[in-house]
Amino acid sequence: MLFQTFKQFIEGLGFTKPAMYISIFSNIINIVLNAVLIFGLLGFPRLEIIGAAYATLISRILMFILILIYCLKSKKFQNYIFCLNISFNYNSFRAIFGIGFTSGLQYIFEVGAFTVATVIIGSIGAVQLASHQIALNLASISYMVASGIGSAAMISLGYYYGVGDKSEIRKSGYSNFILVLILMSISAFIFIVFRDILPTFYVDDKEVVILASSLLILAGLFQLSDGVQAVGLGILRGIRDTKIPTLITFISYWVIAIPFSYYLGIISDYGLFGVWIGLSVGLTIAAVFHVLRFNYLTSVK
Repeated sequence: MLFQTFKQFIEGLGFTKPAMYISIFSNIINIVLNAVLIFGLLGFPRLEIIGAAYATLISRILMFILILIYCLKSKKFQNYIFCLNISFNYNSFRAIFGIGFTSGLQYIFEVGAFTVATVIIGSIGAVQLASHQIALNLASISYMVASGIGSAAMISLGYYYGVGDKSEIRKSGYSNFILVLILMSISAFIFIVFRDILPTFYVDDKEVVILASSLLILAGLFQLSDGVQAVGLGILRGIRDTKIPTLITFISYWVIAIPFSYYLGIISDYGLFGVWIGLSVGLTIAAVFHVLRFNYLTSVK
């Protein structure tokens, strides 16, 4: 949490690379420590699963220490840190809390919906659950790209919102929507073309591989909506619009996606594919309404 606080602080000022480098370095340390502590290499005791916990703890502490040193040593941030005037401002606190709380709810609604979908698929069968996890893991990798674009959009639009440049807000917002659509289209192309190969990196069970490869066609198309809705949330956050997007997220996932997934997957007996169709419908609705919301807020009147 401390690392994340400093990370958001410097990213908000437009410096995104330091946190990325620190994360990469710390993850390398984590991998090395996992091998050393889990298997007892280099004279260390064999700690197995406890060793993995220690490795993660050490790497996370290292992440915070490194970003703290960077912020304290860099002249770019000294005015913010050493000239800090600590005082309680109720209006600022309320504004920050409102944005943070609603943004947190968005994350809870999304993660919760996918967790429930996983439980539904688990009730169908083990092969279906394994195939779902493979497709979801691959989709999560490409989702990181969309999430990064969403964070960048939030920073850039936050700046334009602060200076009151409405034309740049609209231009930047739609540029990010177009960018994520292009990148997610490339990802979808890779998923569909290499659908028979990608699952083999996870398992060698023929039944799971066949089912997962079929699911990757749907997962590829699913990413287009997922990418747009992720960037849409970042864009709207940048212009301090979080309440309506949170409501859109709740309705899209919990009023539409989950009930529809259950209906198609269990009641209509479409199984794994029915659940994913339900999720795709919910994501598409969220994506469309985020774009419409942004268009409404930035339209020249």
